Amino acid sequence: MTDRVEILGCIKDFYEAYGYYPSQRELAETVGIALSGINRYLHILEAEGRIKFLPVGGRNIRVIERKP
Repeated sequence: MTDRVEILGCIKDFYEAYGYYPSQRELAETVGIALSGINRYLHILEAEGRIKFLPVGGRNIRVIERKP
């Protein structure tokens, strides 16, 4: 079962491995769910303030680091 914590971890891991954020399609392939499912999870993460979307570009996901 995929959840938003797993997806957030995948985004961070991808960035650490490649130096740039994944596209939504790459994220869907990595996690193994449909692009529409990734889109739903990403919008939940955005509403929670954990990520933000840049206004343009295919790699428009950014992680917002929370301060302890």
